[in-house]
Amino acid sequence: MIAATAARVPVKIHSVPGLRLIETTGVTFAVLYFFERLIYQLSTYVYPNSRSLKEYITKKRMCPFAKIRMVGNGSSNGVDIKRFNPQLKQSARIELLRSKIGIDNGAIIIAYLGRIVKEKGIHELVESFQSLCQKNYNVYLLLIGKYEDAYDSISMQVKHLIDYHQNIHVTGWVNNVENYLAACDILVHPSYREGFSNAILQGGAMGLPIIACDIPGCNDVIRDNETGLLVTPKDPIRLTHKIEKLINNPALSRKLGQAARNHAVGNYGNLELWKEIKQEYNTLLNGV
Repeated sequence: MIAATAARVPVKIHSVPGLRLIETTGVTFAVLYFFERLIYQLSTYVYPNSRSLKEYITKKRMCPFAKIRMVGNGSSNGVDIKRFNPQLKQSARIELLRSKIGIDNGAIIIAYLGRIVKEKGIHELVESFQSLCQKNYNVYLLLIGKYEDAYDSISMQVKHLIDYHQNIHVTGWVNNVENYLAACDILVHPSYREGFSNAILQGGAMGLPIIACDIPGCNDVIRDNETGLLVTPKDPIRLTHKIEKLINNPALSRKLGQAARNHAVGNYGNLELWKEIKQEYNTLLNGV
């Protein structure tokens, strides 16, 4: 952005997919805030990818309100509602997938989708899952993603537990995310911070009941008790209670899953979002 300003580029767009500073304090927060604000000052327009992120930026006075714009209802790319479709659950290959992982059809599969790092709430999720196992629920935890060791890695103790727990499976990187979601019953996303969660969008489009943390980027998509369940971040006890609520109430799970699907289809279809992004860029170009 500094180079673009020096080169006198007429329109400078800064996209905000998330803010790391939300989870920081003290000197770290001050440094991140300074540079984030500097980028905003140099930008012509700032595009947060969620309403809650827009509200946070405004509340923290990081950017003049007139500079802040958002395309559609938020999200960076929307969701492919044809690819992520509940009808996949009826496919025979999903039963084969469960069999391949070693999970019987009567078990409840709790899914997590994303990077396996501490800030995504993996410690709390594993602790909650252990509590469910101790209560003799027939559950499995499927972590759809891969470990990341460079930044914010999970503790060795939690990693060891994941690797050796007979009811926890890690897929690693997969291209057919939708097939794994179709094999699952509940999606849990206990992240500490988000810009706009693609995982929640994809799980919602699949018609899965979702539990997520009540934070910016998650509560844009999840309306508590309407399109999913919200929980306080870093609270494994309440997280356990929310999961139990869905396990013990299949009717509620179906209701929330259908509502999540309807919400995703009605507000975040990728084809419609792409049209809106193109229109926004054309408007900016025409004004140069």
